Amino acid sequence: RSQLTEVEVIDWTSKKSAADLLSEQRQTWRVDRSTFAIKAAEAGLITDADAVRWAQGELPTVASSYVATLPSDQQLAAEVKLAAVTVIRRMSDEILGLQAHLGLTDTQVDALFT
Repeated sequence: RSQLTEVEVIDWTSKKSAADLLSEQRQTWRVDRSTFAIKAAEAGLITDADAVRWAQGELPTVASSYVATLPSDQQLAAEVKLAAVTVIRRMSDEILGLQAHLGLTDTQVDALFT
């Protein structure tokens, strides 16, 4: 009797480009808040002190400045989400907003999740 093992199946007939595949992968990328804060500090995006505050659920300066750019009726929700979220998704509105606010490339933001 043979044992079956799980194998990865590659669809060689896929017509998706590498960019499309990467875009799909980004939808699944998540990190916990403390890991994100550490990586953001290591990348020079926030200070070490801000990383500690963010890991504790307080907004770092850069996140507060981003929230201040939003329409007033969106600020409270964005601030609460950024402070309360324990798992950060790569393609969340808040991360995409921070990316645009800071002028970061997709590669720079991807590095925070990989």
